[in-house]
Amino acid sequence: MKISDIKRNLYKLYNDKFGCEPENFVQLPQSGSSRIYFRLTGNDQSVIGVYALNIEENKTFFDFTDGFKSEDIDVPSIINIDSSQNFYLIDDLGNKSLFDIFTSGDNIDYESYIYPILDNLVKIQCKGVRILNDSDNAKNRVFSRSMMSSDLNYFKYYFLKISGIEYNDIELDKSFSRLLDTLESTPSDYFMYRDFQSRNILWHNNKPWFIDYQGAMLGPLQYDLASLLFQAKARIPQHIKESALDYYINAISEYVDIDKDMFRKDFYKFVLLRILQTLGAYGFRGVIERKGHFLQSIPFALDNLKWLVKNNLVSTDDTYLRSLLIDVAETTIYKHTPITQGKLTVYVNSFSYRKNYPIDWSGNGGGYMFDCRSLHNPGRYIEYKHLTGMDRPVQEFLEKGEDVKQFINNAWNMISNSVNHYIDRGFNSLQVNFGCTGGQHRSVYCAEKIVERLKQNNQIIVILRHKEQE
Repeated sequence: MKISDIKRNLYKLYNDKFGCEPENFVQLPQSGSSRIYFRLTGNDQSVIGVYALNIEENKTFFDFTDGFKSEDIDVPSIINIDSSQNFYLIDDLGNKSLFDIFTSGDNIDYESYIYPILDNLVKIQCKGVRILNDSDNAKNRVFSRSMMSSDLNYFKYYFLKISGIEYNDIELDKSFSRLLDTLESTPSDYFMYRDFQSRNILWHNNKPWFIDYQGAMLGPLQYDLASLLFQAKARIPQHIKESALDYYINAISEYVDIDKDMFRKDFYKFVLLRILQTLGAYGFRGVIERKGHFLQSIPFALDNLKWLVKNNLVSTDDTYLRSLLIDVAETTIYKHTPITQGKLTVYVNSFSYRKNYPIDWSGNGGGYMFDCRSLHNPGRYIEYKHLTGMDRPVQEFLEKGEDVKQFINNAWNMISNSVNHYIDRGFNSLQVNFGCTGGQHRSVYCAEKIVERLKQNNQIIVILRHKEQE
């Protein structure tokens, strides 16, 4: 639907409620969902307008919101709903999320934020069961073995496969089956938010407010806690995670009779499930769909996985899964230099076409991919096999050919033109890739030569990476 049509429908809802049209209409940044949000303001009124095509999901949101309100759980009020149920207005709770707070800098008093959230989480998990059962759209939803299996396969197909990490399909399925046996045996008759993470918690009027809960279902207690404490980019310090786990166990014990030691043991299995599920999501959204936010989250999720394995919180009995997860946690394919702001940064990569293409961490897409395989290959000759394009003998070999000079000049003409226009337009990222068969000779040489020219421009930052030489 066109933005003009969405605007017209939301304006009508606003006018019907407040008796006037809004003075301002601003589209908000879109998250991982298909819903589109707008801020409508006027006459000291500010509301959030929502356009969402999934009517069943919208009805569930309305049901859950009414239920949470009846249990004194802080969620946005629903102000007005269009007859189609594709458009609705809710409270404007501001822009500050828990994620914004946690990533704002040092000296964060984590406990003052996390503990009130955990108090609310236990209420949501225990009192929310009635809310689920009262909703015609959600009362039969259960976080089943098949759903957990789907999360694990999401990791296998959208992270392992596209990352080029080798694995034994039969052994991995056996390991997943054993993990699922344990997860499935955990009590699962609680309200499970499904995506209980810091971006879905707003801090308003000095307390937490909860959003984006329409995907909830019956499930285990541990999953939402794992989602909150081990959210990749939130970077909650480990000692805070441990104190929060203690606090939660004491808080939930007032509602549910639990074996505290068993709860801890099961908790880390759900942490593993959540990490693997998010890696699958980051692989799909980031590597395949090329969305920068998800790409940039991958190294943080791998850090969480590394900590889990290092502290023997992945079953030591399953030697295959443990060995594979060590390989995953140590992979360097997602190691990257942070994206700089202000100046234009030109990322120059050499790579092998036999392996993976360089990742565009900015999420911008575009840039240049130059195929060097048409150039005479030094790798065919034994005296150059163990050298690279950074070694003088290889450089002299390539510089004998007029085609190499022409190739570099042609590439430079395109790259320099883009650099000049990107600077003028205030862009901050451009990627330039040179590929050859092995990523050792021709691509390395061409990348080096282009970088020499780029570094003469003091208006840009140049970052060079030889993928196959790392």
